[in-house]
Amino acid sequence: MYGVTELLDSSTNEKVFRYYLSDGVYGSFNNIVYDHATLCAPLVLDGKFSGAPSFRSLLFGPTCDGFDLILQECELPELKEGKFTFVINEFSCCVVCNKRTDI
Repeated sequence: MYGVTELLDSSTNEKVFRYYLSDGVYGSFNNIVYDHATLCAPLVLDGKFSGAPSFRSLLFGPTCDGFDLILQECELPELKEGKFTFVINEFSCCVVCNKRTDI
């Protein structure tokens, strides 16, 4: 993850985080658009988040395009830039779609 924006939901007065990942719907997550795939929340591999409070979060791809929304809503702990996140079983179809056969 290379970017984080913290917002305040005016209707609930709760923190909301937007996380920007290095890949999006124009890359490996293209099955969100073409296959109408749905994602589960990503894993954060860091033991210090065990028991930490979670917040409503949105995941975006690297473009400035609002269409590059990977996950509209999930619960994640507060993360800092540079944290690794993993999405389980998301790339199994896309790896085949993106595989080069001329090598």
